[in-house]
Amino acid sequence: MKKVLILSYHFPPLNVIASQRALGYANYLKNHGLEPTVLTFDWNKSPMDQQCDKKSFYTKIIEEKNDRYTVIRIPVIKRRFLKFMGKQEGNLIYRIWILWCWLNGRLDVSPKVVEYGLSEYYYLRKFVKKGDYDIVIGIYSPHFHLKNAFRLYKKKEIPYVLDYRDLWDNVIIHQNYQPNLKQRMYDYFVSKYWKKWAKHAKVLTITSRPWADKLQEVVEKNVHVITNGFCHEEFNGRQIKKSRKFRILHTGSLYKHQDFTVFNEGLKIFIKELSPVDFEVKFLGAIRSTYQGGGLNGFLSRDEFDSLEKLGGFVKFTERIPREEVMEEMMMANLLYIPTFPKAPGTYGGKIFEYLGSGIPIVAIPSDHGVIKELLEGTNSGHIFEEPYEFALYLKEVYETWKTDSNEAERHPSLNAEVLLYSRESQTKRMSDLIKNELDINN
Repeated sequence: MKKVLILSYHFPPLNVIASQRALGYANYLKNHGLEPTVLTFDWNKSPMDQQCDKKSFYTKIIEEKNDRYTVIRIPVIKRRFLKFMGKQEGNLIYRIWILWCWLNGRLDVSPKVVEYGLSEYYYLRKFVKKGDYDIVIGIYSPHFHLKNAFRLYKKKEIPYVLDYRDLWDNVIIHQNYQPNLKQRMYDYFVSKYWKKWAKHAKVLTITSRPWADKLQEVVEKNVHVITNGFCHEEFNGRQIKKSRKFRILHTGSLYKHQDFTVFNEGLKIFIKELSPVDFEVKFLGAIRSTYQGGGLNGFLSRDEFDSLEKLGGFVKFTERIPREEVMEEMMMANLLYIPTFPKAPGTYGGKIFEYLGSGIPIVAIPSDHGVIKELLEGTNSGHIFEEPYEFALYLKEVYETWKTDSNEAERHPSLNAEVLLYSRESQTKRMSDLIKNELDINN
């Protein structure tokens, strides 16, 4: 069985949706004839507790094995210079350092992230030998996985795949993208180095066709589509439960370039007409302890929820909660809401695939006239609304049905064949087929 090394900063128990892509590959590659090992960090510890010096690096490596995959968790070598730079943010010296990083292909300019990247390469250089692995998968983000996969190939001739969860800044595909001078400089350096690092890659993959087209312009090579997905095993044994309240649920972050207008206005019409006492809208994980900066791709901050909060006590927001709790909440929802990205072609939003796996109807508002519309229509998994009154009319219909069907039994999700194409296992099979084709492995 051919051996695959997956480079992924994000991996459980790190509780972010980015961890699920690497976990999906780890869980299912072995089903398709490839033996995976994940190289990551020890997310059972705080970033501070992960640090060590070079002398103790080897003693702090942790190896975990199960019947599906191996995980190697490495420590982070602390570097005085990067600690110093971390205290200089906003100063002239910091801006000069950022420019130096860009010039030298260190595109993750946070000093802490640079430390992680240098520690990963230290491990690859010191502890991985030619022949240990048949292929490496470097998952972006961060950038350093792309760079380290390329450098490992140049040094030890191990073939590699580059797998992009995102573009370097998803706002670059936005219809209203107007970068300032700093952003244009950054775009230039990212394009330069992404092209360089992709040059010798056996396979390039990204999560949607419009994004693949954009990436192809940058790297001048063919790019395949491996979407995100849902883990069907997470839903095995779960039941769709009847709640005491009719609930619309959104999980995850809210972004500045999502459009909430039609959803808000439709809710107002519904609430005004019915004055429901057993109805709520929940936004799980919308409240964040930190908010990435302004601009189109920033998170909505707490004081920007005003338009939603004007709906009174019907709407609730929470901070991040453990994944298992999210799954339980999801199975008690009547509708799952995805605010689309109509001006950002190719943008799914990661949570929509978990919505698919739940078997609960999805409402996407407004239409993106793109990938989300195609996904929902192709899988018959939900509805898209362009006008507030259309959404209000649909909401009234399903709410009144729920009210009259008080004896509805709990049931298991029923997923059609089209939905199952978007499971993590199906998408991992696509990846394994691409890899085996490049390695000339017969099924």
